Amino acid sequence: LYMDEFQSAITAAGGLDVIGFPGACSMSALESAYELRNCCDVYVGSEDGAYYNIWFDVFDDLCDYLNDYPAATPQEIAVLLVDLAGDNITSAFETQTVSSLNLSEISSLVASFDDLCSCMLANIDELGAVIEEARIGTWYMGRPYYVWPEIDFMDFLVYYLAAEDDPEVRSLIQQTMEDFNEVILNEAHGTFHDGRVYGLSIWYPTSPDSELDLYTGTDLDFADDTNWDEFL
Repeated sequence: LYMDEFQSAITAAGGLDVIGFPGACSMSALESAYELRNCCDVYVGSEDGAYYNIWFDVFDDLCDYLNDYPAATPQEIAVLLVDLAGDNITSAFETQTVSSLNLSEISSLVASFDDLCSCMLANIDELGAVIEEARIGTWYMGRPYYVWPEIDFMDFLVYYLAAEDDPEVRSLIQQTMEDFNEVILNEAHGTFHDGRVYGLSIWYPTSPDSELDLYTGTDLDFADDTNWDEFL
C-alpha cells in the first residue's frame, strides 16, 4: 500500500486512536506521518530498521496497563509503547529506533519547514553550499547495510543551524526545531546511533533525480503541500 491508500482506508473506517508499525522499516518518516495526520491521533514507528524482537512481550504489558488504566489517552499509550520497546533495545539490537508522534502538531511542523524550504529554494545560489555541507554531515538511516535515502530530520536541522550565518534562515530553522519538539511524544534508540537520531526522518537522497518521480507520483500530501520536492 502507498501511504495515500493507507489514508483512504483508515479514513473510510472512521479513523484510529493509535497506529503503529512495529515490524516495518523507515515508517517514522515525516512524509508518512503527515499523510495520516487527519485520520489518527498518534503514530508509532521506526525511522531506521525495524525488527519484531524489541516488541516481544510489549503488547502483553500494554494489555496489563489498559486493564489497570482503561481511560488511558492515545498519547499515554504511545509514550508507554516506546518505553516498553525501548527497554528491549539491548546491545543485540543496538541499531533499533522507535518513536511516537503527536499527529495533531505535525501540520504546524510541516508548515514551518515549508517556510524554510521556500527560503532555501529562493536563495539556493547563496545557501546551496552550506545546505550541502549540512546534508553530508547529517546522520543517515541504514548505516549497517547501505546508504538509504532517508536522513534524521532533526540532525539535519542541528547541522544546518550550526553552519548557517544568515539570521533569517537561522530563525526559520529554529522555528522548525521548536515545532519538531511538539510532535515527538517519546523516542528511543540503540547506542549505535550515538545520540544522532531524534525520532523522525525525511527523504533526502544525495541524487534524487532517478527516484523523484516515485516521490511525487503517489499522491503524497507532503510532496503536494510543500516545496521540498521542488527544492530536491
